[in-house]
Amino acid sequence: MSYTYIYYLSGLFLLSVLRISDVDECASPGTCSQLCFNKEGSYHCSCSEGYQIDRSPDGRNTCRAKGQNGYLLVTDIHSIQRLSLDGNNREVLVHRLPLLSSLDYNIK
Repeated sequence: MSYTYIYYLSGLFLLSVLRISDVDECASPGTCSQLCFNKEGSYHCSCSEGYQIDRSPDGRNTCRAKGQNGYLLVTDIHSIQRLSLDGNNREVLVHRLPLLSSLDYNIK
């Protein structure tokens, strides 16, 4: 959206023309981690169901899972492991598997 403001002196002389355009902040990658809604002169971040906004001190809007901390399921050639997102905790869930090459997981 674009606005034009025209300033007059006593309605007779044009002093200046100022054109202001709305910037779509959502067009920039990383503005919001999940959902971004552009508003006139601003924007609003939101999260998918099961997530909540976590606003960091540097102003970034990140969606985090509600409830327990998230983790990654990873595989090596003989096991399935659960790895904490900070990388500090690793737990073997299933071991002694013959030549495991991939993992597919459906939460529902």
